[in-house]
Amino acid sequence: MDQPITADAADTVRAELLRAAEGAMTRVAPGIAPDAVALLHRIHAAVPTAELAQSTPEALAATAASLWSLALSREPGVANVRVVPPGQGARAAAEVVTDDMPFLVDTALAALSLGGRVVHQLLHPIVPVQRDAAGRLLGIGREGATARESMMRVEFSAPARGGQGDVWGAAEAALRRAMADVRVATGDHGAMQALLHHAEAEVGGAAEAGPAQAFLRWLTDDNYVLLGHRRAAVQPDGGLAVVAEENLGLLRDPEVAAFDTLRDLAAVSPAVRAAVLAPVPLAVVKANLRSTVHRPQHGDAVIT
Repeated sequence: MDQPITADAADTVRAELLRAAEGAMTRVAPGIAPDAVALLHRIHAAVPTAELAQSTPEALAATAASLWSLALSREPGVANVRVVPPGQGARAAAEVVTDDMPFLVDTALAALSLGGRVVHQLLHPIVPVQRDAAGRLLGIGREGATARESMMRVEFSAPARGGQGDVWGAAEAALRRAMADVRVATGDHGAMQALLHHAEAEVGGAAEAGPAQAFLRWLTDDNYVLLGHRRAAVQPDGGLAVVAEENLGLLRDPEVAAFDTLRDLAAVSPAVRAAVLAPVPLAVVKANLRSTVHRPQHGDAVIT
């Protein structure tokens, strides 16, 4: 005879599992702050009870204690990132504490998955926090905690084929770069939106500009993920020069090029220069630059 587990029974099991994990916290991390117990509950809030029951109380407590230790101090505007190599078994844990912002999960998973790494579990609570001016953590979930931080833990394994060198260090470096890139891409979003509006006005004087303006207007309605912006100005001698103050998002770094052929503007061939300066209101082409934000694909370059 079938004996289905009721929702009340599942809730009871869950409560007992988390209560046991709370008790394990002081054994795993003696002297840990009481707010770490609140983080324990937040970390595992979205984990199904059946999956939760597959871990020991000590393992659940250790997960919370490790992420808590990473969150204890954070420089404003900078992500805390680390990869904890595997102990027993083949799985490592990537941990991230950063300001909440769009595309964090997609970006982190893409950074870890590139190169054949296999992601097994994602824990991702958004936590209201209080910090002092130096970035030291004062508490989480308390009244008046208005700042929201993403606290992420991703279990993953190295490629089955293995790898050369420090595979865990390489994963951490990729994740650190990805978190920095998502910050500049989202941080410059407003400035890039403003430049899109400016571009719409600029192409208005061109022949048959209506479709180009409509497309640029469509872009500003969040139909594209804006990743970067760069302007190349025409010099009196017909050459091209980058307007440095308009390097935004992933193109904020002058060493990053959207196109290999435009990496050195002083060495651009006449044919490429003619194509760049062609009197067309708008062109959309694939860039050489592969995005590290949201999706790891070659970006679409909108040229006006």
